[in-house]
Amino acid sequence: MGLDIDAWAHLTPYAGPPCANTNICQMAQEYQTDLIPPARALGHIRLHTDPKTADEIRKEFGLEPGICYQGAEHYEFKLGYDEYSEWLAWLGGWNPEAFELLDGIQDDDNTVGPRVAKELLEALNPARFEATFGDAEIEFGEDENGVYEDAGAIYRDFVTACGLAAQGGLMAFR
Repeated sequence: MGLDIDAWAHLTPYAGPPCANTNICQMAQEYQTDLIPPARALGHIRLHTDPKTADEIRKEFGLEPGICYQGAEHYEFKLGYDEYSEWLAWLGGWNPEAFELLDGIQDDDNTVGPRVAKELLEALNPARFEATFGDAEIEFGEDENGVYEDAGAIYRDFVTACGLAAQGGLMAFR
């Protein structure tokens, strides 16, 4: 079991066939294949009104709840829960500001709109990261096979996801 992180840029209303099941829109793409093939190819998402109200969704994301959206670009990466926790601990030691923002997302509804994505991207500070580490592999924690994880690869995945979401999109943790 793990954590899927999706990011979409330039969201526009989805004009494809109607969803047979509105929960499909946030389902991992590989599970959408048999259900609604066009959604898999388009990076399809729908925001629901739980835990946020419709007005909160409109204000935070600029989107209408219950309507499907597609992104001009979509990016997805996966982390194990333990891997994410260990990476967050590493991040907290190196970049406490970015750690606080990411940790706060978990306390919200696991979805980030463009404004928060921009704040997170600024806090991640890719230029500082590259100046400090460059292309070096940053070892932390071990996976189930005893192989060290690379904090830099995860950092770059988050930078990419935040960069897309900051462009009129959103980022979701599932």
